[in-house]
Amino acid sequence: MKKSLATILIAVCSAASSFSQDTLTFMHYNLLNYGNFTSYCTASNNNINSKTEYLRTIAAYAKPDVFTVNEMFCNSNLADKIMDEALNVGTDKYERAEITCVSFAASLTNMLFYNSDKLGLASQSYVETAVRDINIYKLYSKTELGYDPDTVFFRCILAHLKAGSDWDDAQEREAEVELLLTALSEDYQPGNYFFLGDFNIYHSSEGAFQKLINNPNTDFRFHDPVSRIGQWHNDYEYRDVHTQSTHTSSNGCASTGGMDDRFDFILINGNVKYGNRKVAALSSTYKAIGQDGQHFNSSIISSPTNTSVPADVLNALYYMSDHLPVSMKALAGGDVGIEELPESLSHLRIINPLEDKLEILLESNIAGNTDLMIYDYTGRLVVSETFDISRGENYLSFPLTKLEKGLYVVQLKTANNRAVAEKVVIGE
Repeated sequence: MKKSLATILIAVCSAASSFSQDTLTFMHYNLLNYGNFTSYCTASNNNINSKTEYLRTIAAYAKPDVFTVNEMFCNSNLADKIMDEALNVGTDKYERAEITCVSFAASLTNMLFYNSDKLGLASQSYVETAVRDINIYKLYSKTELGYDPDTVFFRCILAHLKAGSDWDDAQEREAEVELLLTALSEDYQPGNYFFLGDFNIYHSSEGAFQKLINNPNTDFRFHDPVSRIGQWHNDYEYRDVHTQSTHTSSNGCASTGGMDDRFDFILINGNVKYGNRKVAALSSTYKAIGQDGQHFNSSIISSPTNTSVPADVLNALYYMSDHLPVSMKALAGGDVGIEELPESLSHLRIINPLEDKLEILLESNIAGNTDLMIYDYTGRLVVSETFDISRGENYLSFPLTKLEKGLYVVQLKTANNRAVAEKVVIGE
């Protein structure tokens, strides 16, 4: 049963009580056999130097503070190559985790890179599976550094689940997730958790995904920041969140089929969703980089022209991998929580990116005037507008050209004085 706009009350957050707060950008990317050569992905059509140049262009555009990758050949020299030649260009701020290659299919592994100006790596561990390692990294924010419990910690779980559309592939993905959730419940404390990776899941009814979003242990129950749960495979409704494939034709290495699958995710646990422990996801910033929603079942460089990213970035995304990277911002430090926790924000959807205008899809069980208010992060009201809404689904649009780039709170208040609010970033 859908919840209506008038059923949830959230307090607007003020930065007056916030301090030492930072905005972190998370990005996850399947690099498609980076440094791994096979009979079909060769040194010619999967050239490591060309891919590193493409990755440099993408990273310079996205500016991640936490960057996780799948499908890197298990060689520490390749991790250093990414760090030195793609990330640390004109800077030396990026550092990386240690490499692990334990599980059965260990020739392809995961890696985490992080902005050491903002973050430190406290520890790392892994869960061994029958396919690939699932890595768990504990990071801390240097912005609000101190002794526990003052230091802001969060963990990034990184996985590349079993590929394939057969029943036994789905069963293997579910088994991998079961191993992870058991390890989390037995060996890890509650806290802030992000789960990133290429999950190779075709629809949300798969056992692996159901176990993640319905885990009885709520400390390790995961949420989709954009609430786009459904039958993602080859479904036009989900064209804006599809991450694979960027190609309809291939040089032999990349998968084809066009944009029709949502394989790549950043999921969050409840603490991150609600900002309970000084880390809060800005769900309105979640996106697949290079996804404009207009290339369902086609390549990202086909007609119409994809203008969601600069042309050089689009070209790099196409030639780098058959996946698109996913990214999201989060706040770390200070007071980032909300006073009353909603069960769901699925009734309120803010369309991204927030640059020239604010677009909102909402569902209401009442008709009448609804006030739109935008607050900056000092708590100052900068926009006040009234809309006449009807029962059911509504679309609202408001120009943002007069607002400076930064963090804001968007609040909607209905005629019966109920309100819903969400943190957003305007003008990335």
